[in-house]
Amino acid sequence: MTNTWIFQGSPEIWDVVAGVSKLKRPNWSVRQHKDEIKAGDKVYIWVSGRSAGIVGIATVTSAPGYYADSVEEIALYPGGPPSKFQGRQLRVYLNIDDDLTTRRIARLQLLNHPILKDLDIIRMPRGTNFRITPQQAGELESIAQ
Repeated sequence: MTNTWIFQGSPEIWDVVAGVSKLKRPNWSVRQHKDEIKAGDKVYIWVSGRSAGIVGIATVTSAPGYYADSVEEIALYPGGPPSKFQGRQLRVYLNIDDDLTTRRIARLQLLNHPILKDLDIIRMPRGTNFRITPQQAGELESIAQ
């Protein structure tokens, strides 16, 4: 059985939108659920901030492991000293299946949805990896098409 997740990224830490639109196989930090996230799982990529929402759909292609950023990924960190998120970190590789950066599913849209308003990313947005229930996954799938 595959799981469905929301993986959150902050544009202040890493350019999430560029990562989704320019990289075919980015890696993503695993901060929660490291024993449950696995290859084949579906991921909705969430960008935080003023324009919060889902900007991509991906598939996990590796088990969690200690991977370093690629040169292309490093280029998407904002200027200044290296981020605490750079370097070898517990991460998974993703395959970007659908780039929603030009048609993002906005946080406000989810807030007004009878089922999706209860997503953990809406109720408790602190974290990186959020589990989605099968019912929520079905609703997100419908909206994302």
